[in-house]
Amino acid sequence: RAQVEQQEETIEEVTEQPDRTVEEAFTASLYQMDIDRVKYALAKYLRVRLLKLEKVTGLFRPNLAPELSEAAAALRERLSEQELQYAHELEKLYEDHLDDAVLRHFPENADQLKSLGDVDMCRPPRTDRFVFCHVRETVDGFYAHEGTNPLTWEAGDIHVVPYQAIKRFVEDGRMELSAPHFEDPMRNS
Repeated sequence: RAQVEQQEETIEEVTEQPDRTVEEAFTASLYQMDIDRVKYALAKYLRVRLLKLEKVTGLFRPNLAPELSEAAAALRERLSEQELQYAHELEKLYEDHLDDAVLRHFPENADQLKSLGDVDMCRPPRTDRFVFCHVRETVDGFYAHEGTNPLTWEAGDIHVVPYQAIKRFVEDGRMELSAPHFEDPMRNS
């Protein structure tokens, strides 16, 4: 954000100069287009990240089923403080809405319904889906699928592979998910 603001200030200085040349005006226009592109990409990334977070908000429930607690803990480690706060607030809003719209109309002896959904409705993210990954550091002796020969992926390569196969490399920084992975956040779970 600071770099974008600094670049915008530089562009303003150039465009405010009365004696600027055509080349300077053109260069400033190119810089402005690049800034707009970066802003768009960042906004899209953040929008998709929030959509993905909203899909798994149920993992932040206080009465989470034991079989989901490991996935929830792993997810919490990867989120920022603001994202955690957002997820907790969203889960609270969801529970309040559910109470107001449905559960308060049930008889008193139906309290067990409040704990429903821990397993069925709250699923961890699917790691068997294929993703695009960008290799940042060469990985040698890597098995992309069971029963295959070990592979060597060179730095700079881009591959399509199930996320579970590269999860450890993404977490340690040797690989990163590429943009096509988050192009369609509304695909079916």
